[in-house]
Amino acid sequence: MSFFLKVISIRCIKFFLIFSILVPSVFPCSSFSFQANNGDVWLVKSFDYQSGEGRIFINRKNVKKRSLVMNLRKGKAWKSKYASITYNQISRDFPYGGINEAGLGMEILWLDGTNYGDPKESKKLINESQIIQFVLDTSSNTEEAISAVMEVGIQPMMAKVHYMICDTQNDCRVLEYLNGKRVITNMPEGKERIIQNNTYANTLRRIRAGRGTFRDSNKELEEIFSNNGLLNDEEIVEKQFQNLDRVKQGSFSKWHIVYNLNTQQTWYRKSGGSKIISLNLKDHTFKCKDKKKADTYLISDVKNTGDISEYLEPFQGKMNTELLNNFEGVPDWIKTWGNRYARMNHSCKKK
Repeated sequence: MSFFLKVISIRCIKFFLIFSILVPSVFPCSSFSFQANNGDVWLVKSFDYQSGEGRIFINRKNVKKRSLVMNLRKGKAWKSKYASITYNQISRDFPYGGINEAGLGMEILWLDGTNYGDPKESKKLINESQIIQFVLDTSSNTEEAISAVMEVGIQPMMAKVHYMICDTQNDCRVLEYLNGKRVITNMPEGKERIIQNNTYANTLRRIRAGRGTFRDSNKELEEIFSNNGLLNDEEIVEKQFQNLDRVKQGSFSKWHIVYNLNTQQTWYRKSGGSKIISLNLKDHTFKCKDKKKADTYLISDVKNTGDISEYLEPFQGKMNTELLNNFEGVPDWIKTWGNRYARMNHSCKKK
């Protein structure tokens, strides 16, 4: 291995160790989905955490990327086929959820029982946050997303998590890593299409026994999932933010997000706030070389309402450092590395 790669690998190891200390094992989120009468599929997320800092990113297509893992030689390389909107708290390409231009949505939630298995058994590796960007970059539906997941093993950067994946054909599945194995479960429609911070199998058993989830009663679930199909889009959005108030976990609740997978639109509201912002990905499917296009928005302190297209800013490396600054105790070299990684792993695909 070259000296350059050795230095990077050592720094990557430090990066993982520091973040594993900084991130507590609490991530009380909720995510659920339903199909409206007109056929549109909706994905809804309450992001509950100790920090509300973050950015919305427009991720471009035709970009060559590589995963950040301890052993860079085992990192997964790919090219983005689809543009996407993601919600990120660490930096670009490390999302907590999002939607792509094919109408595929993916969300992440904490799961203490996660065991990703031995990374040595996988030919190529990716970290647990970046796998979302990999899937959104390369997959048009849930079936393709699962195929993409099969290509890589996860070498965790900071968290034990599971995932919810949905597409415009109303195919929703849960992806978990339990006892070192992938567990993929189809999600039925109705009140069983909700995922929180327990294994999906345990949640299903409770709901089917009439006890609801570990947080919500069956009556509350019925209220969340009732009448969604009878409403127009504006009414659905309003109701989902009401539903998000039902599942929020007090002061831990930071982001409330609603996606219409078919129209490729997303709405965001700070938990407890009144201002709702929105973006439609159809207006922002930029290619890699569209350098002058704006592609990120700070959501830590939302001051706007409605469509925020005119408020998007061109991405700059310092934005990664700003996001990393919000994690207490992160040393300067990690902030610098965040910028270097973005420059090294974002090159335009040749036609």
